[in-house]
Amino acid sequence: MKRGFCLSRISRLIAMILVICTMMSGVSVNAAGAVPTPLTGAEEADDVTVSYSTHFQDKGWLNDVSNGEAVQVSGKRLEAVKIKLKTNKNLGIRYKAHVQNIGWQSWASDGSVAGTFGRSYRVEAVCMELTGSDKDDYDLYYTVMIGSLGWTKWAKNGSIAGSTGLSAKITGIAVMVVKKSDEAPDSGSSISTERLTGNYLAYSVHAEGIGWMSETSGVAGTTGQSRRLEAIKIRLKDAPVSGGITYRTHVQNIGWTGWSSDGDMSGTTGRAYRMEAIEIKLTGDMADYFDVYYRTHVQNFGWSGWAKNGESCGSSGYSYRVEAIEIVLRVKGTDAPGSTSDTYHKATAVSGASLAADEAAMLAKAQGYSSSTRYLILVNKSVHKVLVCEGSQGNWSAKYVWLCGDGAANSQTIEGTFTVQDRVINFGNSHYLCWYAVRFCGAYYFHSVKYVPASTPATVLDGRVGQGVSAGCVRLEINNAKWIYDNVPRGTTVVVYH
Repeated sequence: MKRGFCLSRISRLIAMILVICTMMSGVSVNAAGAVPTPLTGAEEADDVTVSYSTHFQDKGWLNDVSNGEAVQVSGKRLEAVKIKLKTNKNLGIRYKAHVQNIGWQSWASDGSVAGTFGRSYRVEAVCMELTGSDKDDYDLYYTVMIGSLGWTKWAKNGSIAGSTGLSAKITGIAVMVVKKSDEAPDSGSSISTERLTGNYLAYSVHAEGIGWMSETSGVAGTTGQSRRLEAIKIRLKDAPVSGGITYRTHVQNIGWTGWSSDGDMSGTTGRAYRMEAIEIKLTGDMADYFDVYYRTHVQNFGWSGWAKNGESCGSSGYSYRVEAIEIVLRVKGTDAPGSTSDTYHKATAVSGASLAADEAAMLAKAQGYSSSTRYLILVNKSVHKVLVCEGSQGNWSAKYVWLCGDGAANSQTIEGTFTVQDRVINFGNSHYLCWYAVRFCGAYYFHSVKYVPASTPATVLDGRVGQGVSAGCVRLEINNAKWIYDNVPRGTTVVVYH
C-alpha cells in the first residue's frame, strides 16, 4: 500500500503513546510522514524494523522509535545515538558520528553508541550503511534537523547527513529501511546533505612586502611582523544554496570603499595604503541560512572579537593597520566562534555642535590659549574630562573629548599651564604597568589606566576613569593614551584646571 510511510496499526499506537509520554518534556516524536512535510514515495520494509534511541542535551536517553519516526528536541543538541535492526534477513547496520571537538568517530554497529554523553558535545553529522549478504536488497535512508536550516534531504547508504565545519548542532533525526524496489522517499527539503560538509569560503589578501598571498579558508595575513594588509578578495565555493558574499574595506586616506563581491578586490595595491577595517555580508539564500563571522588582527589591539553580517571590524581614527583576518560561516542561529566584544575601535571626533555644556565651556576657555603646535589639551578636574583641540589660538576646534581619571583627593593633579615633554612606552612595577606615558610637568603624565604586568597591555587591573582616582597623573583609556603618545608633539600646551 503506497500512502507515504504507512505504519502498521501497532506502530501507530506505539507512536501515539510516545507522543503523549514525551510532550511534557519538550520532546517531539512523529511518524516520518510529518518530517518535515508529508513524505511520499516509499513504504517501510515489512520484514525489517530499524529502531533507534537518542541522547539529547538535558534529556538523556529517550525511548526507542522505529521505521522512519522522527525524534526531535527543539533547541537541544543530539549527543549520541544507538541503532539496531530486527529482521530475519542477513542484515546488520553500522553508523558513525561527526562530533564536536572530535571529528569523525570509528564505526559503531548493531545497538552500540555513536557520539558521546556526559561531555556536552554536539553531534554534527552522521553516516550509516547496511551490512550483511542481503544488504543489496534494501536501502537505508536517514535525515537530520540542523538548527534553523530544518530537516535535510534524505541521505542514503553511506552518504553524510548533517554538516561539518559549520559548528551546527543536530536537533532531530529519523531513520528508515525500504526495499530496493520501492521508490525513494521525498522529504520536500531543499537542503542537500552532501553540500553541507565543506568549507565554502576562500579568500586571499595583499600584504605589505609580500603581495598577494595564497588563497585560504583560515587565517590570512601575518601577525608579529608589522605588515599591513592592503587589499582582500573573498569568494564562496560550492555553496550549499544560492547567494553570494559582498564586502568593503576602510582604507587609509580613502575611508570606506564601495562594496565588492564574489572574488573582486576591495582595497588598494601599489599605493602603500593600509586596510583599517572591514565589513562582510552574505546575499541571497546564503544570508537566510547562514551567518558570516570575521575577526581582524589590528596593530596595537591584537585580535578583535568576532563581528558578523555586515558589522564593522577593525579600527578607524587611530591610523592602525589590519595585519590579518579570519572568516568563518555558521548555520543561522549557531553560536559565534568566540567572543563578540571589542570588534571595532573607533576614535570619534567631536564638533562644537555635538559638545555637552561642560565640554562647550572647555572649548570656549581654550580660545584664550596658544600652543606651539597644532594641538592644545585641556584637563577639567571638575568633570574629569580631557579636551583635545586642533587649530590655533582663537580658532581652536574640538577634536576629541575623553573621560579621565585625575588625582584623588589626597593626591590632586597639579593645576596650571604646561607643555608636553618626553614620553615612555610604559612604567610601573611588579604589580602594575601603565602604558603610553606622556609627561607634561615633573612627574605628571598622561597615561593609560593600570594593566597587569605583561609584554603587551592585555589585562586591565584598574580601568576607572571619570573620577579622581590617580596619584596625580591623568589616566585615560588605553586607545586615547596611545593617541596622545603617537600624535601630540613635544611643546604642545596643556592646561589643567578645575
